[in-house]
Amino acid sequence: MPEQLGKIPSTFKGYVWVDDIWTVGPALRPNHDIRTQAEQDAAEAGLKRRREATK
Repeated sequence: MPEQLGKIPSTFKGYVWVDDIWTVGPALRPNHDIRTQAEQDAAEAGLKRRREATK
């Protein structure tokens, strides 16, 4: 989930496995977010469902 990106140390030189680049990618580079508003809303709804499922 995008909020977990802050837990990765800036000195980390490895790879990070991402299940949902459609959501995580724009969190890394918000100025390059090419999603439409409908796509952003759908991604946010999906994140909400995943967050609720992991409680």
